[in-house]
Amino acid sequence: MKFNTIHSLGSRCQNSEILKKYNYREFSGFFDFMNTQTIDKINHILYNDFEEILKKENNIALLCNQLTIDPETGEPLVSSIRTSNKFYNQDYNNIHEAIFPHHDLTNNKDYNHFINCKKRFKNLVNFTPLFNYTFNTWENNISVNDMETMVKTLKNIHGFKNFKICFIGINISPTTGYRIIEKNEFYDVWELTISPGSFTGGAFSNELCNEYYINIIKSYDIKDKRITKEEIDN
Repeated sequence: MKFNTIHSLGSRCQNSEILKKYNYREFSGFFDFMNTQTIDKINHILYNDFEEILKKENNIALLCNQLTIDPETGEPLVSSIRTSNKFYNQDYNNIHEAIFPHHDLTNNKDYNHFINCKKRFKNLVNFTPLFNYTFNTWENNISVNDMETMVKTLKNIHGFKNFKICFIGINISPTTGYRIIEKNEFYDVWELTISPGSFTGGAFSNELCNEYYINIIKSYDIKDKRITKEEIDN
């Protein structure tokens, strides 16, 4: 199958940051810079068709007075606003639990951005997306059932037929590298081992680990001409 777009499903920011770094990200997606952390959250958001995550009464803005890097611009921010969600955040007053660490969904501009990103996600059904989902095995060691649930939800709730999910499990060890664990019709499972201290929540600080990640993506049959921002918004 030839894929004409690569689309992040989370669970952290590294997917989109690394795709952007290597020019594989043509437009913003809903899950680009979210902290869903565990797969049950993303599976529920998809199954729930974004209803709870976009309920304005669920969103709480939290002031974060620590250095944050804007993932889009790379600008250092001394303080920023994060958004917790009463439905998905157990401790919704904890800035470190915020499901939107880079956006303020109590602000109309940011909220409308995610409304548009939901529309883009829905429009992907007309294309052939390679979805990518990375998970930190030390906090989110997902099961086969979790992966198959995501596949079924994409098919049954959102109507996707021509797609694949690239699951990438991240480990930490002095011996780095990557390998394929399992291949299936609608999803593959990879292991990516990064060096100690290289995990940042975004792009890895070890450049070799970023290259390992993008080499996994490049192993798929991806079209040179991919969906543009204008096409997905049409």
